[in-house]
Amino acid sequence: MRRRPRLEVGWLCAAAIIAAAATVAMVNSSEAALFGERTTGVAQSCIEHKGTGCEVVIPERPDRTFKVSGPDGAHRGTRIAVRYRDNAAVNDDFGERFAAVAFLTIGLCIVGALLITAVARLRARKSPAAQALTVAVPIIFVSCILTNCAAGLAHL
Repeated sequence: MRRRPRLEVGWLCAAAIIAAAATVAMVNSSEAALFGERTTGVAQSCIEHKGTGCEVVIPERPDRTFKVSGPDGAHRGTRIAVRYRDNAAVNDDFGERFAAVAFLTIGLCIVGALLITAVARLRARKSPAAQALTVAVPIIFVSCILTNCAAGLAHL
């Protein structure tokens, strides 16, 4: 009978780091969607292709334009409600905010699942440190997910 290949703890931790990095890649726009200031952007140019996309200037950063979706028929000078934070601007609507909460939550769940699997592999070795991690890792990740959801939904 063939022996089934087992995942090593190091590979599980490496996969968790890669998943965390992929989640972080969306942090700027997610942070703007969840915690950004409401402001109004003025369209500088708009293109209609599978929806309307506009380059807007916002009062907080008049030297830079941001790409956001605009209403049908938008043109130069159209005012669009956006949320701005740091170096990102996104539309101020429920869809953008929900997507940010969902993406960050899914990312945290993947990272947590990989680390919990790694801890389970260590626990099989009956190490006292691994047994402590078996309790700590799920508690930390559940609290991170709940905090993320609560913070995102509090600003809706």
